[in-house]
Amino acid sequence: MKYSKRFLTVTFLMIFSLHSGCALLLLGGGAAGGYAISKDEVEILTDKKYDKVWRASTDVLREKGLVTIEDKNAGNIEAEVEGSKINVTVEQATPETVRLRVQARRAKNLFPDMKRAQEIFNQITQKLE
Repeated sequence: MKYSKRFLTVTFLMIFSLHSGCALLLLGGGAAGGYAISKDEVEILTDKKYDKVWRASTDVLREKGLVTIEDKNAGNIEAEVEGSKINVTVEQATPETVRLRVQARRAKNLFPDMKRAQEIFNQITQKLE
């Protein structure tokens, strides 16, 4: 049988995620991989270009709060949004796949802020559509 690169990538990521303790839920509509949630982090693997994901991420964080660190080469953006420290990571996972991670913790006590992480994540992914 002949398998597509996308199918093999998704299969590999599912197996890897299961062994690393992450929950994985497959998405359609431009997602090349999955959506994983931990206590304070949301992740997606997408077939969108790195520059597009980076631009959407920086635009949302600038609209929502104060960007404190922006390093495109390292794929790292840090910002303060409504009392929470947001860390967004954009990385080229495969030649066709970009990983977007959004982590949020309350700046005051560093407790996870999943609501804020999901809010920022959703706004970024909407800009990618």
